[in-house]
Amino acid sequence: MQCPDCSGQLVSTANQGFNFLHCSSCHGKLIDEEILLRIETVTAAQASTSKQPAQADSREKLRNCPTCNVSMQKIAYGRLKPKTTIDKCPKCSYIWLGPISLLTRSFLSAYRPFEINLWDLQNNHILELKRPFRFYFHKMSIADGAEIKVGTIVREFSIINKKFSVLDGRGKQIMSIHGPLIRPWTFFVKRAEREIGKISKQWGGLLKEIYTDADIFGVKFNKDIDKNSKYILLGAVFLIDFLYFENNT
Repeated sequence: MQCPDCSGQLVSTANQGFNFLHCSSCHGKLIDEEILLRIETVTAAQASTSKQPAQADSREKLRNCPTCNVSMQKIAYGRLKPKTTIDKCPKCSYIWLGPISLLTRSFLSAYRPFEINLWDLQNNHILELKRPFRFYFHKMSIADGAEIKVGTIVREFSIINKKFSVLDGRGKQIMSIHGPLIRPWTFFVKRAEREIGKISKQWGGLLKEIYTDADIFGVKFNKDIDKNSKYILLGAVFLIDFLYFENNT
């Protein structure tokens, strides 16, 4: 059976007692809806059961079902947050999950890889953020709308404090980010040992902090900072949020 994304071969595999078909090339997964519901039932005990609707991304390509060659439908799925977009066959009810999917969110939690694309109000693609899986030395790559690499953020080893190196598109370190132990919600941005900015998580209120994963961040930087550095600091906000404040995803 062929993968609907890359035409590679789908092979039978199992993960934590759940059986599904897996593409060894692009790492997509074909799974029966009943099994997906069982996975979600197991993981929902550790996550919020928010029923807010999500919308599928119309920019994603359409796929044909590998089993019956019918065009699959894109739907927003799940009780877990954030919800994910899946491809479901209207005929056989098989579901296709891409490499960054509900299964990845369930098993890797905040360590999961992800890709985030940002568009402006005129629907112009302006930024692409990519984070591969890393157990400790996490990193995120930032590219502009033309897919030109802007920079990279790399977590450095530190037992007590939180430290990141900020590299430009050529791999040269241009800034550092430091989160002191005594101020866990504040991350200072430095260039040549001089503070040029700050990333701070804002207090959202007692109920919001206890019952939701919604976070508000503030970013401050010097007026003379260049555009690419601003892009990189925006990417740093997403990486910091996932590493230290996403406990329920």
